[in-house]
Amino acid sequence: MANTLKKNSMDVLPREARLLKQAYWLIKLRWRAVVGLCMAIFFADVVLNISIQTISLYAVAGLLTIYNTIVLLLLNYLKHTKYKNLKSATRKIINFQIAVDLLLLTLLLHFSGGIENPFIIYFVFHMIIASIILSVIESYMQATFATMLLVFLAMLEYKGIADHYCLKGFLANCHRSDALFIFGTVAVIASTLYLVVYMAGSISIRLRKREEALWEANFQLKQKDRIKNEYVARVTHDIKGHLAVIKMSLDVAGQDSIGKLNVKQDELVTRANVRTTFCSGAAKAYENAVER
Repeated sequence: MANTLKKNSMDVLPREARLLKQAYWLIKLRWRAVVGLCMAIFFADVVLNISIQTISLYAVAGLLTIYNTIVLLLLNYLKHTKYKNLKSATRKIINFQIAVDLLLLTLLLHFSGGIENPFIIYFVFHMIIASIILSVIESYMQATFATMLLVFLAMLEYKGIADHYCLKGFLANCHRSDALFIFGTVAVIASTLYLVVYMAGSISIRLRKREEALWEANFQLKQKDRIKNEYVARVTHDIKGHLAVIKMSLDVAGQDSIGKLNVKQDELVTRANVRTTFCSGAAKAYENAVER
């Protein structure tokens, strides 16, 4: 019974709640990303007059909005229906969220200069988030997926299979055919992704171990407090029984059932009766407080 309680307290509740909270946190970040993306597109197109595929970029922002809404509804459904495998389902949703984010980021880069776009650094931010939330293996898988997307994008544009939209008005030269620039940029970003996963993952593991230790300590304190309350409740119950017998005996003595008491004896019996009544009431109040 104690092992079951410990498992429920230390494993299911904190990790499940933490994952769910982090999944909702990703959704909030994505809403801000949608607003920021629309503002960036407008600013680049209207204010800076940079050549970008405005309609396509707004379309990607629309896809991001739709998919974020679907994920939000799915999480709400799982939460309110108390899905039995909520932790596993939430972890899969988070992996899906990050993977789709990387895919949409690749589309955004494609329509706004490809790997020449300085916002390519946002791949690194996604790896930091993955390392904080996911396991080490899952984080490296996300880094590998991001690297594959970058290589795929660079190769398609370099080979001419996909159009390359140069950032005219922002860059003086277009590097579509510059193999050394393409290889160097992809290599630097890819190595940075894996390095970030390694560093952030190491820090995250230490923090998770510390969190588990704190949960363990908290669980032990609650267990000790429960044992203390149970012990005090039993002792209080026994004391109440003894006090009841004493009070009954004092009542009998005070009613002259065993003979008339002198003034001094009557005073002592009365004082003892009052004190016994008070102690009995206090014990009952404490017992009720412990039960609550």
